[in-house]
Amino acid sequence: MKNLFVIGNGFDIFHGLDTKYKSFLMYLENENKTLHKLLCKYICEKAMWSNMEKELGEIDYETLKEDNYEYCLNYHDDDWKDSANHDFQNMIEASLSFSEKVPCYFREWIKEINTKLDDNFDKISDITSIESLFLNFNYTDTLEKNYFIPEKNILYIHGKALRNDKLIIGHNNKKFENDYENNYEDVRVIEGDELIYNYFKSTFKDTEKIYAANIEFFKLLSKIEKIYIYGHSLSYVDFNYFLEIKKHTLPNAYWHISYFDSEDKSRAEEFVKELNLERYKIYPINNK
Repeated sequence: MKNLFVIGNGFDIFHGLDTKYKSFLMYLENENKTLHKLLCKYICEKAMWSNMEKELGEIDYETLKEDNYEYCLNYHDDDWKDSANHDFQNMIEASLSFSEKVPCYFREWIKEINTKLDDNFDKISDITSIESLFLNFNYTDTLEKNYFIPEKNILYIHGKALRNDKLIIGHNNKKFENDYENNYEDVRVIEGDELIYNYFKSTFKDTEKIYAANIEFFKLLSKIEKIYIYGHSLSYVDFNYFLEIKKHTLPNAYWHISYFDSEDKSRAEEFVKELNLERYKIYPINNK
């Protein structure tokens, strides 16, 4: 194999598919208003429109705790009863329960998107199954259905919705883990903090672990001469994957990096510096 194509959500959007996070949040609100309300209570909904994964790691956990401190009754309160020992923790757990349910709704939403394009769709001519491998960050079958890429040539690194895979959706914020130090004496507050810590841990996208689980694919990249990036935001959460791509491909491999707008172009320029690339081209995605 000589070519590696890295495909991100912008690839589907470029082809007219409505796969934006904003559209998923609208879908979720329509399907389950209670769950949508929970998701948006301590996470900025407007920020999630563009980067839901990042915002999962920005939950306002201090406000979450403050809103529920009223359930930490004084042990000498007239309303005290033994069951109150767990009221605060139960409220914290209930507020964070969306973390287990949202990925399931996300998968069902993806499955409802019609990925079959018109026969005359604006095709990216570089994409071919001949001597090519595909690292697909999308959950859709757009490549298979419209470019007729064999599934065996594609690694769906975060899962494929139509296979009913458990889709990987997560953040890369280690701040809470690094700052985690509980100095409280009240066991209820300690247990509430542990629930929040477990939320950050369960929604963390462990790219090193995911890479290790897919090491055989990366070993196939040893003869790759050209790397094409279409529609990937080059976000920091996925940067480890690109480090591994660079490590496994030929030292003189040429990188073709597409972008949508000036913000994407700026990120692409930063990406080139961070990855220390010498052979590359940055260009608008519509200039194929």
